[in-house]
Amino acid sequence: MTELYKKLKDNFFDRLPEPLQLFGELKKWKNECIGLVNKPNYVNLWMNDLLIKCDRILYPNIHYLLVFLATPPVTTSSAERAFSSIKRIKTYCRSTMVEQRLNGLAAAFIHKNVEIDANKILDLFAKKASTAF
Repeated sequence: MTELYKKLKDNFFDRLPEPLQLFGELKKWKNECIGLVNKPNYVNLWMNDLLIKCDRILYPNIHYLLVFLATPPVTTSSAERAFSSIKRIKTYCRSTMVEQRLNGLAAAFIHKNVEIDANKILDLFAKKASTAF
């Protein structure tokens, strides 16, 4: 316990809300976690559950450390992949499509989570095709 305390104190002392209370909080939180492990479904315990269980007023330092631990690192690789994919779309489509259709493809790529109803698209296409003749 003291080894963990020393590591946390060395790395997080100036960032913790109440650094002088850290050792006492660690002791109390250890007892709290032992109670959680004794429950039958402790295997399904997630970081969200620990954050909900951790009272921000009773354990301000532990809460800060759990939030810090639960925060994933941000990378730019997904944005770089998206830009390279759009570049490929533009290269392929630039000579054959007008700008409006290219923008539509780019919007569809960017907003992947939007569901597209094929029946509505067919209805719009049928209406445009019938007015073109």
